[in-house]
Amino acid sequence: MSDFAVFNNQTGAIVEVGHAPRFEWVRPPADPTLTMVQTDGQLDPATQYFDLNLHDFTNKTTCPTPTITYPSSLHATLDPVPRPCRVFVDNTSYVVTDGSAEIVFGSAGTYSVIIASARYLDWTGSVTV
Repeated sequence: MSDFAVFNNQTGAIVEVGHAPRFEWVRPPADPTLTMVQTDGQLDPATQYFDLNLHDFTNKTTCPTPTITYPSSLHATLDPVPRPCRVFVDNTSYVVTDGSAEIVFGSAGTYSVIIASARYLDWTGSVTV
């Protein structure tokens, strides 16, 4: 069996992986922004990519580069919110007294949000960052 990967030749992101009895039997992608290469084993698009500055894609087989976690956090501002209120993000409570809530998220995703104030009905929703 031959393993292969299809990646975006502008970003290095792996968009498809697979295997076939023979690499030559796999139809190359029609999209000119995609490149197909034979690989040494199955790849994981969530944890690997092709560093376009490091790889020579003329080789018959090539290996990907592991992804790294970007050292940053994601911020969202809820403004305006009632004064005072509590903002719950995935069951973590924040007290807001100035009418604006700056929330720091550790990673991208969708979070459950509740804004609770004695003066208003609770607002429930979600925030995607």
